[in-house]
Amino acid sequence: MGNVGFNVAWGKYSVLATTSTGSCQDPLTLAVALKMVLQGLYRRSDAVGYRVKMLRRSHKKSRAGCNECKRRHVKCDEQRPKCIICTLSERDCSYPEQLQPLPPPPPPQQQQPTNSSPPVSVSSSSSSVTLTEISPAQGPIQAITPPPPLERGIGTPMPQVAHLLNAEVNHTHMELLLSFSFEDHSPELDHDLHETGKRALFNTAMESPFLLHQVLAISARRLAILKANTSGTPPYSQLAVVLQTRAVSIFNETASHSPLTKTNCVATLLFSTLLGRHLMVDMFSQRSGDFNTFLGSYIQYVTLHKGIKTVSNLFWPYLVQSDMRDIMIWSSGIKDSPPQGHHLDWLRYLVDEVTDLAPDSRQACVQAIQFLQVGLDSLLTGEVRKRRNMMVYMWSVAVAPEYMDLLAQRRPEAVAIFAHWALLLHCCRDVWHVGDSGAYLLRMIADDLGAEWGHWLEWPLAMLAADQCKDRKEG
Repeated sequence: MGNVGFNVAWGKYSVLATTSTGSCQDPLTLAVALKMVLQGLYRRSDAVGYRVKMLRRSHKKSRAGCNECKRRHVKCDEQRPKCIICTLSERDCSYPEQLQPLPPPPPPQQQQPTNSSPPVSVSSSSSSVTLTEISPAQGPIQAITPPPPLERGIGTPMPQVAHLLNAEVNHTHMELLLSFSFEDHSPELDHDLHETGKRALFNTAMESPFLLHQVLAISARRLAILKANTSGTPPYSQLAVVLQTRAVSIFNETASHSPLTKTNCVATLLFSTLLGRHLMVDMFSQRSGDFNTFLGSYIQYVTLHKGIKTVSNLFWPYLVQSDMRDIMIWSSGIKDSPPQGHHLDWLRYLVDEVTDLAPDSRQACVQAIQFLQVGLDSLLTGEVRKRRNMMVYMWSVAVAPEYMDLLAQRRPEAVAIFAHWALLLHCCRDVWHVGDSGAYLLRMIADDLGAEWGHWLEWPLAMLAADQCKDRKEG
């Protein structure tokens, strides 16, 4: 392959895509190769290469909502250009006062390869995440747009870390790379899949600068948490912002002229997954005490994960022939796992007894509860490794769009189910992505729902209180 030029915050370099016999001129890629040699992933010659009538919550009538929410007689959050409810339920959203623009002139016809797919683009200037369902006949894929990280919006590098980005490869970059562990960022995988994932990640990162930058970014985000109270350390949080920004920028540039095909679908999938984990950490670090604020961030996170699911479905035949084969086959069986325990039978009984839920909505809530039970089963079986943390990451993808529609409307039934996911998070608080966010989220939901819905939350709150009492005794 030939040279591919790209701009990074520490200068402009010419990157030579690596092969088993080729050379590599980019210092960060050389650093990846060095780590792979040290970990035995490469030979040296290849290294460069989820009957009671419940009270309904009252609300003020929305007079400025979108046409779709008015037609469905639901309260619109009035977000523009597309409201949250329509975003989650994947409906067309428009407002009465909006003028429909004339369609643009058709672009000139261009001949494309028969095996190519629409291009992917990522925008770093918006605070919403949007990735629509795609198919080969739909044209360009909508933008993936990560929200601005909490510490600082996307833009000019901060003075405190600017000097870290001007050198070719410095001590901090090497620290970020060498401290990166695939297991730390994918703890839900079976233990024997970690080597497979590590090899696939670093093989791909050596040829995908946007993926390499996101590896460094999430490594910095983890160190920012682990070393938060350590004096004399680099400003990891700010560095994570800059590296993530750069990763998105390079991805945008790449996607603007390269279609999403079988040759780059692995890099896109890995990049979106790591970016999603990064957004999860940022989401859980928000402590405003306002459930609406948290829910907005959660919807952004879920929307990105829909995009990951879309890429997986569209390019499944190629992914199962790649280095990701074992992981893709493992993940495909998650939704088929039947619930075994009975911890959430009371919650399901309450949902079945709610008479004002439509049948489809009730079924979506029951399904969400079943997936939560699968997650609890994996935590309570005593198996230390096997699928222990999987529903921390996969529940938001597995649930039906109808449930997410109810959650976006803040239907109390859906919010109460969501509180049980918070309990699952608390059970996985040893995972660095999660920390103490489960307990925080569960209490915030209890305050938001109020006393009239307290019996829906009796069990998770009791489990939380008992668990924290145990922690104090052990401490």
